[in-house]
Amino acid sequence: MSLCAFDQNDSGNISFGLITDQKQKVFLKYAGARTVNHDGEPTQTIERLRKATKAYDDLRHPVLVKLIDQCDTPSGFAALFEWADGDCLHAHWNFARYPKYQHPQCPSYRLRNLPINLRLNTLHQIFEFHEYVAQKGYVAIDFYDGCIMYDFATDRLTICDVDFYEKAPFQWDGPRALYYVARRAVSPEREARYQSIGEFIEEWEAAGGWVG
Repeated sequence: MSLCAFDQNDSGNISFGLITDQKQKVFLKYAGARTVNHDGEPTQTIERLRKATKAYDDLRHPVLVKLIDQCDTPSGFAALFEWADGDCLHAHWNFARYPKYQHPQCPSYRLRNLPINLRLNTLHQIFEFHEYVAQKGYVAIDFYDGCIMYDFATDRLTICDVDFYEKAPFQWDGPRALYYVARRAVSPEREARYQSIGEFIEEWEAAGGWVG
């Protein structure tokens, strides 16, 4: 039985919330259909999702949505995940109803107004996961608030999208304009940059950056 459909993503995937015959809630991500908000070809989307399932397998972690199964279909590829309750922090399909960062119903607004200890705990989980990602030999790519879900009822964080994460070493292959945007996130002086996320976390925690 279908619970819901997510058909406005720009990834080229179309996703569904389902209830199985065993009454289990699951999340199905499908590549192969031509979607409205994606300019690429379905064949590219299929290969991306097929490749991404290895990252979900390799990076299994308490905060990462759990991959259950995967399979080829006659015209595409499907990946099945455990269902995770929560709100996406970049719910662009709702921005017409409530603008991001400004409206009290917007998940990003709600998160920014949680008690400081909950916000810091969320940051700590994100940092911890990405330290694990690095330890597993992966590079985090295209990680932004659209990859994060937060359950405000239980204060549980879920990272729901690592589709573009790659094994290291990885050479930038995005457009030049986006490269210059990304460079703003790091110090222009190479000697001032952190050599690893582990080094950053060590300094962060030494400064009292995490409140348990």
